[in-house]
Formats: sequence, C-alpha cells, structure tokens
Amino acid sequence: APRIGVAKAVTAGPTNNRNGTYSLTYRILVSNSGDVPVNNVQVTENLLGTFVGAPGFTVTSPVGTGLAPNPAFNGTTNTNLLAGTNTLAVGASARVDLQVTVTPGAKLGPYANSATGTATSAGGLPISDVSAAGAVPDANGNGNPGDDSTPTSITFSEAPRIGVAKAITAGPTNNGNGTYTLTYRILVANSGDVPVNSLQVTDNLAATFVGSGGFSVTAPPGSGLTPNPAYNGTSNTNLLAGTNTLAVGATGTVD
Repeated sequence: APRIGVAKAVTAGPTNNRNGTYSLTYRILVSNSGDVPVNNVQVTENLLGTFVGAPGFTVTSPVGTGLAPNPAFNGTTNTNLLAGTNTLAVGASARVDLQVTVTPGAKLGPYANSATGTATSAGGLPISDVSAAGAVPDANGNGNPGDDSTPTSITFSEAPRIGVAKAITAGPTNNGNGTYTLTYRILVANSGDVPVNSLQVTDNLAATFVGSGGFSVTAPPGSGLTPNPAYNGTSNTNLLAGTNTLAVGATGTVD
C-alpha cells in the first residue's frame, strides 16, 4: 500500500524589496506514509502557471534536505524541483526549499498553486499526491494524504505614498511695469514602500490669480522629472509629461 504525501508552505516572506519586487520562500515537504519504500521521488512546481498576470519572476536553485534538488529548475521550461533519484523509506520525510522573487505589477494576488509529488513503489506502481497547504501532507489525519489537497496562496501588500510641497523660491520681483515675476518650486517625494509610476502634478493658475489682470508662464524646467512644455496654467494644467517613475525614497522638482 504505497503512499506519498506532499505539503507546501510559505516559510519566509513575502518581503517587499522596495523596488517593485517581493521575495518569498516555499518549503515543500514530501513524506512516505505507505508500507514500502518509494523510489524516483520527484516534485513538480509550475510557477509560470502560478504567477499569471505578474510581469515576471526569478528563482534561485532549490535547496534540498534529504532530497537531491535539480539545479536546472526554473519554474517554466523545467518544472522538476528534484533530480528524481531519491528513495524515501517508510515513515521518512524530506523537504526542498525554493526562493522566488516576484514582480507582481498591478496584480498583487492572490496567487495560489500546488506542487505535485510523484514516485514509484518497490513493486513499480506509480503514485502521486497534490500538495496540501501548510506543513502537514495529511492535513485531516485520516492516513490518506491524497484526499485533502489544497493550494498554497500568497498575496503581496504595498503602501504607496506620494508627497508634494510647493514654495516660492524667487520673487515676487516688481518689474516696474505693473507686472511681477516669481518662481514656484514643486517638490514631489515618494515616501511609500514601492516605486510610483505615471507621475503627474497639476497646477491651475487660472483659479489662483482670479481678479488679476492676467499672467503668463515660462515652460517649466524639471529636475528628476520630465516637464510638460505645453503647460500654460489654464487650458493645460499638467506640469509634467506624466511618464516618470519615482523610486522609493526619491524626490524630484519642477520650477
């Protein structure tokens, strides 16, 4: 009565790397709950099918404890976590750890998947099990790990923040002709834990100088930000091109 059981858990992370990526470690535990040794133990893990919708992911070579890992595993074209040469004695268990770095983009999760363990019995019978979430292959404790398979799910979290400050850095200077010249500086800071994209700053000068005889603007120069040369403060209130990404902790200015 050969049996193999598989459990899969997240044992580290997900850790926000503050550059749009997250790192986590999966631990896949394989146990022999049957009455004969099992041979050619293998675990497959399809990460391409897991992180559908994410811009990408990378993996480090899996690390095995009691199992020989497959250093060529990449989760896409090669989904075998193990070398496939191990034998697992009756009552024995072993594990393989896999570190993954994911770029989730706009889809933070949930991302759920299962690992599949396979082996052959001493008599040549093929056996398999789809993983249970957590650290116990036979989660319901009935002696049959094949009837309680559940995907292992992960969701990434982020706390994006943008801050804006506006100051007068020059003037107002009386030009002696009824006009005054001044310079505003708008500083934008990323105080969150992920990069921010499509950065924009709007400044409606028509609403600012209500009651004045008029105003004119020069094309705004930017530092670390791409300005919008068509900005006029009335029909076009976008100070930036809207294409910039601001890294965590970074700042940029537009004058």
